[in-house]
Amino acid sequence: MSGNAQQQRPLCRYFASNICFKGDNCEFSHDRNAKPDLVCRYYLQGACAYGSRCRFDHVRAAQKAAVPNAQTCSLEKISKTPPKAPAKLSINSKPFVPAPIPASNPWNKNAPLNSFHNDLGFELELINGPDIGCSSNDLCSTSVQKTQKVDLANVPLCPYFEVGLCQDGDFCRFVHGIQCDMCLLNILHPHNEAQRKKHRHDCLEQHERDMEAAFADARSADKQCGICMELIAEKDLRFAILQNCNHCFCLECIRKWRKQHNNMEQEVEAKTVRACPECRVHSDYVIPSKTWIEDKDEKEKLIKIFHDNTKKIQCKYIKGSDVDSCPFGNKCFYKHQMPDGTIVEGKSPRTLRREQRVFAHHFELLEFMIVSLSDDSDDGGLDFSWY
Repeated sequence: MSGNAQQQRPLCRYFASNICFKGDNCEFSHDRNAKPDLVCRYYLQGACAYGSRCRFDHVRAAQKAAVPNAQTCSLEKISKTPPKAPAKLSINSKPFVPAPIPASNPWNKNAPLNSFHNDLGFELELINGPDIGCSSNDLCSTSVQKTQKVDLANVPLCPYFEVGLCQDGDFCRFVHGIQCDMCLLNILHPHNEAQRKKHRHDCLEQHERDMEAAFADARSADKQCGICMELIAEKDLRFAILQNCNHCFCLECIRKWRKQHNNMEQEVEAKTVRACPECRVHSDYVIPSKTWIEDKDEKEKLIKIFHDNTKKIQCKYIKGSDVDSCPFGNKCFYKHQMPDGTIVEGKSPRTLRREQRVFAHHFELLEFMIVSLSDDSDDGGLDFSWY
C-alpha cells in the first residue's frame, strides 16, 4: 500500500500499543512515523473506568490539537472538491438499480470490512449525519438513491442500548429500541411492528410464568410436614405429593414411614403400608415436588410429567436380559431396556407373584423329600448316593 494512502487513514490505536491482531488487514494506518492520538476517548465522554491507571492520556480536547478523523476528511474533501460535469446522457443507458443489502449475520466477526456493518453504517450516516451541502444535482440524487435502499425495519437493535449503555449515542449505526413496560429493556424495535408484537407476547407469557412461580412459593411457605411437624420450605426439603389425598408430608419422612412399617410387619398388606398416615387413604406412589400442589388439574399435570421423566430412566432391578427380576413387572414406572436396545414391559405383578409362590412351593416340596429320604436312610441303614 502506498505511503499517501497510509497517511490519509487515521493511525490504529491498537497498533500504537502493539496489540493489533489484524495486521495488514487492518482498516487503519500502521505507519510508525505518524503521530499517534493517545487521548482516551472514554475520558472525553467522562466514562473512563480505569482512572489514573489508564494507558491513554486524560487530556481535554482544548489542550491538545485535534486529529482529523476519516469522516471529517471525507466531508471536507466532498465540500472542497468541485463536482465534475456530468457525462452526456443517453436514452439507451441502463436504469440505476440499488444493490440489495446482503442477508448476512451482522454479528459475524470474520466478515470482510466491506460487509453489512460498514455499508449500513455509511447509509445511516447519510440519513442522520450532518448536512454536507450538495453542490451538484448528481451528488444529491446519488445520496438519495443510496438512502432509499435502507429498510430500517431490518436494521438490528443495538445490544448495548438494550441494557441502557451505548456510548455512540445518536451516531450509533444500529437502531436504539424503545423500553418495554414488562422487562424494562430497550428491546422494542421502533420500525418493526411484528417484532414489537412478538416481544410483548413472549414477555407477557414469561411474566405469567414468574407470577405462577411466585404464587406457588407463597402457597408452600407455611406448609408443615404431618410427621416431623417442621416447615418444609424452611428446611429446603421436597414435598411428597400423594396420589389420592392432599395431606402434606416431606419426601424423606414419608419414605421412612413406608420403609419402617414394611420392615417391621412383613405380613401387613401393601394397602396398609401405602396408606396415608393421617386419613389412611391408599396411594400407590409418591411424587416429589419443590412446591406444594393441591389443585386437581395441577396434580394431574405433575403426575404426567413424573411418568414421562421416569420412563427415560433405566430400572435398577433389570440386570442383563432378565426382565422378570423387576417385582413390579409391567406396572413399573421405569424403563425396561434390554442390552440390544429393545423395550420389554414384562409380566404383570400378580403373575410374577404367582410364579414365585409356585417356585417356592416346589422348593419346599423338594426340601421335604430330601429330609424324608435322609430320615429313612438313618432308620433302615440304607445308603443313598446323591449325584
